[in-house]
Amino acid sequence: MSEFADIQRALGRIEGKQDAMLVQLERGTDRMDKHDKRIGSLERSRHWVTGVAAGIGALIGIGSGHLPKL
Repeated sequence: MSEFADIQRALGRIEGKQDAMLVQLERGTDRMDKHDKRIGSLERSRHWVTGVAAGIGALIGIGSGHLPKL
């Protein structure tokens, strides 16, 4: 085999590996995007629940100060 053919074959292997790595990188990026959406949703719901709990606590605190003492 000639030296030129060896170089072409080596370049073909490198290109194949590069294509495989790009496919894996794209899959990883897609998974990260899905995880970001899910985590964002969880964070928003957590903040909402925390706000509601703080509101209820404030109402109880204000209301208990106005109750007549027994």
